[in-house]
Amino acid sequence: MSIIDGHVYVLMTGIARFTNFTFACYVYCMYCAVLALCVFAFPVQFYFRFKTLGQNDTVSTVFHIALWLIMIFFASFIFFLFVLAYDFHTDLASYNYHHSQIIAQFVNFDASMPFVVGTPESIVLTLNFAFSLVLFITSSLIVIYYARCISKLIVHNAEMTDRFKHLYLMMHRTLIIQAVIFFVAAVGPAMSLCLFQVLKLKDAYVLFSLGASFFAWTPVINPLVSMYLVRPYRRMLFTKILGVFGVNRVYPSISMGGGTHPYVSKISTIFNT
Repeated sequence: MSIIDGHVYVLMTGIARFTNFTFACYVYCMYCAVLALCVFAFPVQFYFRFKTLGQNDTVSTVFHIALWLIMIFFASFIFFLFVLAYDFHTDLASYNYHHSQIIAQFVNFDASMPFVVGTPESIVLTLNFAFSLVLFITSSLIVIYYARCISKLIVHNAEMTDRFKHLYLMMHRTLIIQAVIFFVAAVGPAMSLCLFQVLKLKDAYVLFSLGASFFAWTPVINPLVSMYLVRPYRRMLFTKILGVFGVNRVYPSISMGGGTHPYVSKISTIFNT
């Protein structure tokens, strides 16, 4: 992905390149919509946990479905705007030789590789990026708000035992860090792209490629973060590693004490399994 002279180029370098170029470009637009849907889902997850944990209340099925329909609607709207805003092409050199020479410094491509391009004159593309930027920032703020609410609730809840608070905070911190990693790796470059388009900045050759490279490593980073931050996972991992070297170490089992919170027994079962 590059911005050259105000033109937004996205080359299909994955397996989609071996399909019909129109289909490949639709796949990219759908990818943008799915990424947006993931961004919208993060605040919902934090809200559900706060409502369930803090108010001892369940989320009705109707409300749950309504939230997902709203998120799917926004994601679908972004998809259709991208379809309208982008032009679908192959053979970048024939489309714009000067731009192709710049992109060729960073990406190997041939005449059959499909790509989408948004021109500086595209009002729809600018509006779509501005719309996405507002939604992404809103999602980030909602996540931050409910993450703080959950942290305060756990710390100051007298019904929870110290052991339960510690275990839940481990899970909570893990989810926060995973959210931060996702927002940095996916939302950060997307928001940068939105700002570039809205502010009409002309050139960004490799900025978004670097962001995409970091995003590709999130499936590796997230489980490593989970295994390290959640004590039972970390103990199990260290036990396996030490066992390879013939060192046996037994950790004490986790006891939840006499907490009265309705989720104590469920969390206890999860962490003692």
